[in-house]
Amino acid sequence: MSSGPTAACGRTPLPAPRPWRRGSPRRWTVAELLGYPCAPATKFGSFDGRAWIGATDEQVVDYYQWRQADAVRGALNSLSYWALRRDGKNERQATATLHKQGVAFKNDLLFGYGINFNETPVWQRRGTVLYWEQYEKVGHNPITGENVVASRRRVQVDAQPPAGEAYGSLVRSVLNASPK
Repeated sequence: MSSGPTAACGRTPLPAPRPWRRGSPRRWTVAELLGYPCAPATKFGSFDGRAWIGATDEQVVDYYQWRQADAVRGALNSLSYWALRRDGKNERQATATLHKQGVAFKNDLLFGYGINFNETPVWQRRGTVLYWEQYEKVGHNPITGENVVASRRRVQVDAQPPAGEAYGSLVRSVLNASPK
């Protein structure tokens, strides 16, 4: 019997977590916590965050454009794979079917299951962009009794980021607004 959380499908308790290294506390992977792959798509989440330093602004723009293209590729692969799995193929069969297949094949495959990849939500195809936004806030100084304007930051969430050069322009605008 597992001492950890039960898989999201409610059928199988998850195995005990493995420690990251000898003597460290037990830790669960995201997949174990979410019960993936039996969790319904509406309850599955993932996180992919990286720290990367570019020497120039254009290197940063190129990197983020590459990451967005990689997110689209990953989304297309994932949707195709799980469509095949729902259709009864096992892991090996689904993987073999998609091996070395291009975008057109995967789009046609999805279309055969009634899925138009280009009509899936933008955040599922391109990801979500988080960045700092600078804004002005009016406040009251209780000592002087004056109203003052303060500069603040907040996290801006863009769940429908543009693609291509428009995305590059968004990245450039975030870089230009960032303190140097």
